[in-house]
Amino acid sequence: MIKIYGTVYHSLDYTILDNDSLFDLVFKGNKDLSDISRLDYVDGIFSILYENEDYKIIVSDAYGLYPLFYNIDTLEVTDNFNKNLDYQSNSKYINLAEKNLDKSYHSLLSGNIHTDIKDIITRRIFISPFKYWNIVPPASIAYLDKKNKNIKIVYYNIYSELEPQQPEYLIENCLLRLSRDKKVLVPLSAGYDSRAIFSVLINNTNVSRYTYGSESYFIDNIIGSDLDIKNCIYDHFNDYDNYDYYVKKYCLTMNGMGDMYYKVHNLYIQKYFKNYDILFTGDGSNEFIENHKKIPYYIYTAQYVTGDGHHYKTQCNNIISLSPYCQKRLLYAVKNKNSQELRINICKNLIQKYYKKLLEYPFYSGSEYTKNDNSNFGHKFNFNTKKKYLDIFYEEFFS
Repeated sequence: MIKIYGTVYHSLDYTILDNDSLFDLVFKGNKDLSDISRLDYVDGIFSILYENEDYKIIVSDAYGLYPLFYNIDTLEVTDNFNKNLDYQSNSKYINLAEKNLDKSYHSLLSGNIHTDIKDIITRRIFISPFKYWNIVPPASIAYLDKKNKNIKIVYYNIYSELEPQQPEYLIENCLLRLSRDKKVLVPLSAGYDSRAIFSVLINNTNVSRYTYGSESYFIDNIIGSDLDIKNCIYDHFNDYDNYDYYVKKYCLTMNGMGDMYYKVHNLYIQKYFKNYDILFTGDGSNEFIENHKKIPYYIYTAQYVTGDGHHYKTQCNNIISLSPYCQKRLLYAVKNKNSQELRINICKNLIQKYYKKLLEYPFYSGSEYTKNDNSNFGHKFNFNTKKKYLDIFYEEFFS
């Protein structure tokens, strides 16, 4: 038995894999996944559950954008908690939520790199709101031994050397091949990454975009008034007076792991996804392309798997959602270059090639437009939004 959560595509030919093709590529003659190198051939935002007579094997994507839960006693696996099962709240998770230590992704990290790395490696960080249920870490394989009730987790190599190419080629090839004959949606911001994606796609596919938060004025009224920034879906969330209503409405789909106060706008827009085939995001560009010197890869991926990744699951369950920046070959192509300038040049080169008029407009990033507390809402809260969200989640779940 094999089940794909999210979307898996072939790393070399950019074809989306179904159960049979994924089995042939990864698990055929490799039922215990002893040959981990086969994972070089798969990319995407996904988790894979493969089960045979001996094991349940869970493979997470390199970024942790579609995390799964497993029960350390029963070896059950789920992507979303089911009220029909017996759950107990987790005091360790509650304690971390009360501290609200990470205000960017509201994960369970401490903000101390040395402590965080230790917690990530020992897997103490990958707990959930419920006792006995843990999260599969990013870029890992969880072997759940059905006979001996043992659990083993190993990390795989995220840097694939298969047919290395230039970064721009990998990004554009990914976009053009996966979007072929599809109706495409792109969240277009005031920054570099989504503008590069939009540029590659606008003359090659049936593409639409949406923009939200404080960036909407810049995109709609400055760029949009001069260029054919077409087919905008625009239903910006601004109902802050009734925020608790939206938290209650959506919190169960986030598993208690996210912080709806930062992500409700993304869930709010998902009603439009049914009109499109595929969504491309710029996620991973800053973390992967820039390859920050001071903050290790594990910090970013742990933030996502314990926080934002649970938002991406809701997205992936409504539309094929992919990030061209989360490719293993692309990570290899930029490995050890450690440069913000590299990322910006990659984006500018793609824009120059496909839609160079966009280079004439200023780029805003960081704390100006695209930071979470600006881009997402332009609205700030004066209380512990993580703890309040968790309280509402428990109240709804146990009701």
